[in-house]
Amino acid sequence: MPGFVALRKLDVPDGRELAIAYFETEEHMRAWYDDPEHRAVEALGHRQILDD
Repeated sequence: MPGFVALRKLDVPDGRELAIAYFETEEHMRAWYDDPEHRAVEALGHRQILDD
Protein backbone atom coordinates (compact mmCIF):
# COMPACT_ATOMS: atom_id res chain seq x y z
CA MET A 1 0.00 0.00 0.00
CA PRO A 2 1.56 3.33 -1.00
CA GLY A 3 2.55 5.45 1.99
CA PHE A 4 2.33 2.60 4.50
CA VAL A 5 4.97 2.93 7.23
CA ALA A 6 4.29 0.31 9.91
CA LEU A 7 1.71 -1.76 11.73
CA ARG A 8 1.83 -2.10 15.50
CA LYS A 9 -0.19 -4.79 17.27
CA LEU A 10 -0.98 -4.63 20.96
CA ASP A 11 -2.61 -7.21 23.22
CA VAL A 12 -5.39 -5.76 25.35
CA PRO A 13 -6.44 -7.09 28.78
CA ASP A 14 -9.59 -8.86 27.53
CA GLY A 15 -7.54 -11.06 25.18
CA ARG A 16 -8.23 -9.18 21.96
CA GLU A 17 -5.64 -7.48 19.80
CA LEU A 18 -5.47 -3.82 18.80
CA ALA A 19 -3.75 -2.92 15.54
CA ILE A 20 -2.50 0.58 14.73
CA ALA A 21 -1.41 1.37 11.18
CA TYR A 22 0.96 4.25 10.44
CA PHE A 23 1.07 6.09 7.10
CA GLU A 24 3.26 8.84 5.63
CA THR A 25 0.33 11.22 5.12
CA GLU A 26 -3.36 11.51 5.90
CA GLU A 27 -4.06 11.09 2.18
CA HIS A 28 -2.29 7.71 2.19
CA MET A 29 -4.30 6.67 5.24
CA ARG A 30 -7.58 7.69 3.58
CA ALA A 31 -6.70 5.79 0.40
CA TRP A 32 -6.07 2.65 2.48
CA TYR A 33 -9.26 3.16 4.48
CA ASP A 34 -11.35 3.62 1.32
CA ASP A 35 -9.79 0.66 -0.51
CA PRO A 36 -12.57 -1.85 -1.37
CA GLU A 37 -10.51 -4.87 -0.29
CA HIS A 38 -9.71 -3.26 3.06
CA ARG A 39 -13.37 -2.32 3.59
CA ALA A 40 -14.44 -5.93 2.96
CA VAL A 41 -11.90 -7.32 5.44
CA GLU A 42 -12.85 -4.67 7.98
CA ALA A 43 -16.55 -5.60 7.67
CA LEU A 44 -15.71 -9.27 8.18
CA GLY A 45 -13.72 -8.40 11.31
CA HIS A 46 -16.58 -6.34 12.69
CA ARG A 47 -19.03 -9.22 12.14
CA GLN A 48 -16.68 -11.66 13.90
CA ILE A 49 -16.27 -9.33 16.88
CA LEU A 50 -20.01 -8.73 17.18
CA ASP A 51 -20.73 -12.47 16.94
CA ASP A 52 -18.53 -13.18 20.00
